[in-house]
Amino acid sequence: DSGVKLTGKDSYLEKWEYQQLLFAALTALPGLEIIRSDMEMELVPPAIRKPRELWTGKQVITTLLNHLRKGNDSDGKFTELPGISTERKTKTPATAFGEEQEEHLVLIRDGELLRGVLDKAAFGSTDFSLIHAVYEAYGPNKAGL
Repeated sequence: DSGVKLTGKDSYLEKWEYQQLLFAALTALPGLEIIRSDMEMELVPPAIRKPRELWTGKQVITTLLNHLRKGNDSDGKFTELPGISTERKTKTPATAFGEEQEEHLVLIRDGELLRGVLDKAAFGSTDFSLIHAVYEAYGPNKAGL
């Protein structure tokens, strides 16, 4: 499952990989862009700075959630909505990453993915999933992106 691989604890990305994933997610489909093509992507600082800068897969999701919380900018007014906060279990068993790691428990606070892997149960259209939380917080248009 790609969501599990991306958000696992051992998933690190070079700057170009991090930016490429964000660019594809934020501006990929004409008419469904999360940000306008003339706007800059707001990046989070890298999780690791030395010996080279690396970002985690969790930071990719965090950055996407931060862009989703921005209000409608079509009229030139920028309003920032509150960040999503949710907690739930995944279908991934606790033993997959080690029970003490708690990667089977997803924790999102104020739009930041702090813990857990995003599998089908966490991403999908089930109750209390990430899609459900985006729908409830930001509406159907942003949940459909």
